[in-house]
Amino acid sequence: MAIKLPKSFCHTSLYRQISIKVAGMTPTKGTAFSTTLILPLQSKGGNTDCSFHFHWFDLPQYRMSGSFVLNIEGEALSVNTSTLAWLLWSDTATSLKSTHDKKRYFDVLLRVFGYLTQENLNRITLQTIEDFLEVLLTYTPTESGLIKRLGLNSISTIKPFEPNTINRVLKRLGIENYITQVFSKTKLTQSLNQVCLRVADMSYADYQNGGSFNFLTLEIGQYYVEHLNDVFENHFFSAFAVIRLLRNKKLLLGTYSDNPFNRQLYHNALMGIPFEQLRATLKGSKRMYEHLCRRTKEEYLSSYKEAMRRFALFREESLTYLVDKLDLIHDEDNRLFLKSILALELCSDYSGDPIDTIIDDFSHELKYTSSSVPRLSNERFQLVKKVYLAELIEKAEIPMPTRSHLAAAGVYDAHSSPAISKYDKVIERNGWTLIMAFLGWRDSEYSFPESSIHLFRNHDVKDQIRYPIRFLIKWEVPKTGGKTKVDREVTLSSYILLKQLQALHDGSQDQPMLYRTQFDGEGNLESSAFSSSTRGPKASRAGWEHFVESYTPFVKLDELDRLQAKSKQTVLEVVEQKELKYLTKLFCDSNKTKQLRQVRDKVRQDLPYLLASGMLSTNLASNTPKLLVLAYVNGTMSESEKEIWNSRLSFEQREYLSSLNEREVKKLPKVIVCDLMNSIREGCAYPTPHAFRHIWAECVYKRYSGDVGWLIRTNFKHFGDHFYRRYLREKSMQNSEQIAKRRVVSSILKAHLSSLKSDSRREFGGKMDVFLRRILKQTKLLNVEQLGEFLTKFAELEIADIKANPWGLCLLKRRNMRQANCAEFGVPQREKAGVEFCIGCDNHFVEQENVAFIIINVANHVSVLKQSKLPPSFKKESLRIVKETIKTLKQLDKNSQTNRNKPFIEEMQSAIKLTEQQEIV
Repeated sequence: MAIKLPKSFCHTSLYRQISIKVAGMTPTKGTAFSTTLILPLQSKGGNTDCSFHFHWFDLPQYRMSGSFVLNIEGEALSVNTSTLAWLLWSDTATSLKSTHDKKRYFDVLLRVFGYLTQENLNRITLQTIEDFLEVLLTYTPTESGLIKRLGLNSISTIKPFEPNTINRVLKRLGIENYITQVFSKTKLTQSLNQVCLRVADMSYADYQNGGSFNFLTLEIGQYYVEHLNDVFENHFFSAFAVIRLLRNKKLLLGTYSDNPFNRQLYHNALMGIPFEQLRATLKGSKRMYEHLCRRTKEEYLSSYKEAMRRFALFREESLTYLVDKLDLIHDEDNRLFLKSILALELCSDYSGDPIDTIIDDFSHELKYTSSSVPRLSNERFQLVKKVYLAELIEKAEIPMPTRSHLAAAGVYDAHSSPAISKYDKVIERNGWTLIMAFLGWRDSEYSFPESSIHLFRNHDVKDQIRYPIRFLIKWEVPKTGGKTKVDREVTLSSYILLKQLQALHDGSQDQPMLYRTQFDGEGNLESSAFSSSTRGPKASRAGWEHFVESYTPFVKLDELDRLQAKSKQTVLEVVEQKELKYLTKLFCDSNKTKQLRQVRDKVRQDLPYLLASGMLSTNLASNTPKLLVLAYVNGTMSESEKEIWNSRLSFEQREYLSSLNEREVKKLPKVIVCDLMNSIREGCAYPTPHAFRHIWAECVYKRYSGDVGWLIRTNFKHFGDHFYRRYLREKSMQNSEQIAKRRVVSSILKAHLSSLKSDSRREFGGKMDVFLRRILKQTKLLNVEQLGEFLTKFAELEIADIKANPWGLCLLKRRNMRQANCAEFGVPQREKAGVEFCIGCDNHFVEQENVAFIIINVANHVSVLKQSKLPPSFKKESLRIVKETIKTLKQLDKNSQTNRNKPFIEEMQSAIKLTEQQEIV
């Protein structure tokens, strides 16, 4: 059936040209200007069909204004939308080789007309291009209209949109100022970048390179990093010992040959498996096996103690002991100073001031338990350290690398390799992922050797006591600087962890610190030694499956759910009742517990899709995705995985795969494979180096927040803004910073809204808290998707920017910016802000964690109020600051239903009372 055409149009040369072109496509059904055109799509099982429903363009959802006046061969002709769509499609489709490409261009036209109809517009302009591109990225055309997807369309969906080509065809047809205006390539790319950042938290460049709509944010990532740290801390010493035994197996085997049989015996002996439990094929000489067990155990214990000698003093309990024994108070400055001195001892080629000089320089500035105790000296420090370390090693309960011990790290036996052979690699990758979270660099930037690290004295008075030494890595930044080496500072925690990883694989100063490298026959490093771009992504996800299944809070929540369910069915045993009481208290009904449950449910729901996409197959070859595609095409994929693929792939993708043979699968372009894999894991949360770049930027803005988690406590909280601005000012970090700001604002709003709905005790204060409470109390949402959309729009409309300060967050409102306390001539000067400016400001958002810093900085103003000799005019500003501080502290106590800040409030009130009495006198 043909669409309705003007009679005179059927006699034009344009009509005849299009008819010939369409006939050349050998349609299964239809001809030029049919309501439906069906083109053949070749597949292994024969030809399948691909339908082009041109009559959809005449439906209300796509019809636009109804008719268009064309100038064809000197005659004005009025045509409907479907005819115009035919003219636009046929002009480009004849140059497209595959039916799939023709279909993608057809769908782009549907999105164009659907968007213009939906928004009641005549054309896409500079003002509306970003809105349309969002539709192009996130909507699918159907007979019912444009339907929004959960994730993003593939890059192949975007590429056919060429507004300048559409505009050129329209001009030939005599249509001006309709459908779309002309856009430069630069403008289109900039707009696509902004849209990708807004809807997918990734740049357009990342999206083009196969990046997926990854939902890993700080909200989820902080738990993953904490889990990896727990595993690394619990297994580092053991992995250090195991790798040395595996490398020395020839020596320990002694006179026995290094053959596959004896290697299996060696692995079993190392894992402490009794002779009686060996497989029958391995049972040879019991005497020989037991001798091997004794030798491996002795060597294992010796290597384990060596690891302790080098790194045990960095543990928190060890630092606590040293602080006590050296008569220092438990102060963060004291602990970090000692940790810095210990870190300095790890460096073999440090050429700066000796340790005794550094200790002497700061010994009088450290905080002691009393004035009568001796000041810290290097001699005393070394003596206390030596005695404690010997005692620590002597009393250590050293775990053997049994199967259960390895399983606790997520390492299990495989068909061809025992768990013990993979143990150190898993721990190494966990440590590397921690470094990614600490640094937030690109995956190509982690190939630096120890020789690139330079230590030097810290002369910044702001933090030189806690950090007397600073650490610079001078290495390549391939994406922006090529082979040029750039200085970048890293934290104390990062340096210690780097030294642990280097020790784990026993690398030299000129080998990469983060991973093991091989040498060729001539003793030179392998050619790919300094390429980390493929290693990094594998390392980042190595511990994900174990995290999902074994993260301690998840396991405890599971037990709480089990006991609660059981208690409803029967009477619990005494031990179970105690456990239920403990877990109920631990996971009280709060926003924090609710968030933890949501994260647990989210990552467990996503896990099957990640496994089905090969995302977690870190030990397989890099062509794993193609192997999966081949298994799907050949029908050798497991039923459970096939069900997931069928549920996630679109009809067009399934049809396309059915048309391929094995040879064609092997030649599939990377971008198509990425599109397929992204469809499988659409909407899933999973770790990548790129995700950690965004998480790093989020940490910068949340480092002073309340319950900040292990990641921020360890690596972010104790550094000032100057440290992080050096990174965030880089052009390469600007997109990540934009994303981080949006995420942080959204998470604050989400936490605020959740606390209003579920928490009886809230930890927020400040005038911004009052504003948010008033707005959000009026909010009614039906589902999680609505919540996300609302918070995103609210943040864009109401919050202009965010700045993290030790005394609270500045959430700069778009409205009334000129009323900010730090404003000069109506422009906020937030770089000059301090407690004096921010306290009482409309933009100030406070959590209990900020109180300590506020009290320290307001103390001088309290002292001013107590000075009887000062005239009232000198006290005016101090009086305002102290009164505003009291208001904020009272608000925090009221919201949290506690009296935590009562002593501070009473001290300040007494100072105000003194001032008032002096004024009366």
